[in-house]
Amino acid sequence: TPADGAAPPRQGLLVRLALSLGGFYSKESTNQRAADRLYASVVAQVEDENLMDALQIERSFRGEHAALTLHVWLILSRLRREGARGKELSQVMYDTFQDDVEHRVHAAGVRVRVNKWHNELEQSFYGSALAYDKALQGGAGDLAKVLHRNVYHGEGDEGRARTLERYVRRELGCRSMTRSEPVLAGRV
Repeated sequence: TPADGAAPPRQGLLVRLALSLGGFYSKESTNQRAADRLYASVVAQVEDENLMDALQIERSFRGEHAALTLHVWLILSRLRREGARGKELSQVMYDTFQDDVEHRVHAAGVRVRVNKWHNELEQSFYGSALAYDKALQGGAGDLAKVLHRNVYHGEGDEGRARTLERYVRRELGCRSMTRSEPVLAGRV
């Protein structure tokens, strides 16, 4: 064994061969690991109490789902630039998001009409994503209005939506400067 604790070259080769035969390096496995990393970054943002407090997003199922939706949209909007590879990764990440939403619905205590809840939340995601895309193409203040409606549910001070808009635009800018390789590997 080398002094640095690394596996001897032959042993490393055998490990890589075993992983390859087991499908570890397949496109599906690689996409799933990248999607898991991307979604973990989304969850980390939503679970960051300082961020949620600064953006004044309510700590409830409703508020957290709105924040999850927004952050998933941020990632998916960046993946659109990556062509077919981005589209494949987007689908895997979206599926991971939907699985998590289903677990969150159960954790919230919903036991009846779960499919109905899940379908409504899925439609809410699509509606929000479309509204965010459209607002980015619109005039000044359009995004803040959409964020106020979708994240804050049209309630309370609209000023916090302008703060959220600045955050969203900064995140979009940072993601647009990120090279393709890290994004496709799930590192944002």
